[in-house]
Amino acid sequence: MKIQKTIRSDGAVTKELILEVAGRLFAEKGFNGTTSKEICTLAHANQAAVNYHFGGKIELYQAVLIQAHSNLLSIDFLLRIQNQTISAEKKLDLIIEQLTANVLNNEWHIKIFIREIFSPTPHFEQAMSQVVNKEVLPKMNIVKQIIGDRINLPADNPTVSRCLFSIGAPFIVMLVARKDILNGIFKGVAPKQSCEELATYFKLFVQGGLEQVSNKITDSIE
Repeated sequence: MKIQKTIRSDGAVTKELILEVAGRLFAEKGFNGTTSKEICTLAHANQAAVNYHFGGKIELYQAVLIQAHSNLLSIDFLLRIQNQTISAEKKLDLIIEQLTANVLNNEWHIKIFIREIFSPTPHFEQAMSQVVNKEVLPKMNIVKQIIGDRINLPADNPTVSRCLFSIGAPFIVMLVARKDILNGIFKGVAPKQSCEELATYFKLFVQGGLEQVSNKITDSIE
């Protein structure tokens, strides 16, 4: 693994570099196969930097998982979309476009979750509880609100949750499956060059499904 060998003196930049180095090492070697000393050496930081900036290796691992999830789809991005004066349909299209691109093009941010799915570390469950509270649930609430607006239901309606699950399922599969194997089985699903085409398909599929759900709700009311 190649890391840019530039000495960083600024504390915030050093912390960011440690996070990036740790993410790549954890994704490549796992939690148990990575030492704080190795992280600091590659980040050109003081040997105590992990404890100083994060409180310890476990806390650093939690921060890495949070960063990995945020890189797939950040809360800031979702809030910007939510606050735009555009239709719920358009908001969902923008989210799908961004998520498709990030799932296909990210490196260690995806690999670290794949490693944990097939070879979990003892600290993964503890670390993921932080990811769920800080990343997953807040993002789900935003997207559920947008889906609810799209099909004219409250965000806490079970139908909205089912729609969210149906929308997210293909992306979960793309996260956990190796891209070459996935594309070998389902031609045209995972190659980077088809990102725009794949996003267009997902948007058509999602909007068509939500339209059917919305129509069924309207018919049941009438």
